[in-house]
Amino acid sequence: MSVKVIVDSASDINIADAKEMGVTVVPLKTYFGDEEYLDGVTLDANGFYEKLAIFGEKPRTSQISPYDFSLVFKEELNKGNEVICIDLSKLLSGCYQSACIAKQDLESESIYPVDSKSASVGEIIMVQLALKLAEEGKTGKEISDILNSKADDLKVVILLESLDYLTSGGRINASAAQTNLNGVRPIVSIEDGKVVMKGKARGIKSGYELLNQIVEECGGIDFNLPFALGYSGLSDKMVIKYREEYKNLFNTNNAKDVKYFQMGCTIGSHLGPNAVAVAFFAKNNN
Repeated sequence: MSVKVIVDSASDINIADAKEMGVTVVPLKTYFGDEEYLDGVTLDANGFYEKLAIFGEKPRTSQISPYDFSLVFKEELNKGNEVICIDLSKLLSGCYQSACIAKQDLESESIYPVDSKSASVGEIIMVQLALKLAEEGKTGKEISDILNSKADDLKVVILLESLDYLTSGGRINASAAQTNLNGVRPIVSIEDGKVVMKGKARGIKSGYELLNQIVEECGGIDFNLPFALGYSGLSDKMVIKYREEYKNLFNTNNAKDVKYFQMGCTIGSHLGPNAVAVAFFAKNNN
């Protein structure tokens, strides 16, 4: 019996990467006005940011239904596979609950929904860990148990251009919007399933330095486990520059060893463009 890894599109794993990794991505829906798009299918990340730049209204997203999950689960069960389903934090979306309902409806003990307690590039490194464990021959239950135990150590620290998108979406309280001063960049984290305000810095250089400091304060990167960078927007220039300038943080002399991913529709709706993120499993659970 093989283990199949399934993940929601809030992970921002694009079609090409999903094929290479051998995972199935189930799309959420994104809405610009009355127009509906399937995240990563009928609207890719670049198309999303192009619309974000010209559209007057903030986009909204909707969770995956239990029925949509059940269709994907049933296909894998019919192949004789166990299913690991890694989902966006249940405090940010109802995707995990939908996956649990689909499991109940199918009355299967071979489906293991996992609350990543994270989003986007955080989900990606959890998927990478799941695939590694599957390659080692672990069962679905063993993988699920390990992922659930490591979810508390999973951190995503993000340097933003502003808090506009997070405050308008209700992810950060209104008082935090006072950080939105000219030239001041806020830093937030996704930890324990929720978005937390961590600090602010004036200018991009100070922002990077504070980002690195907060990564260490969160426990530092466990280099025995997957880690990665993320960026939002159409250009990856900021994340490439950050990766090169601070490669020592990532325990390497070759910056290209550090993988990065574009954060797309679901998380981009809340972060906006020009964000840089570090996703990692902390050495210590702080």
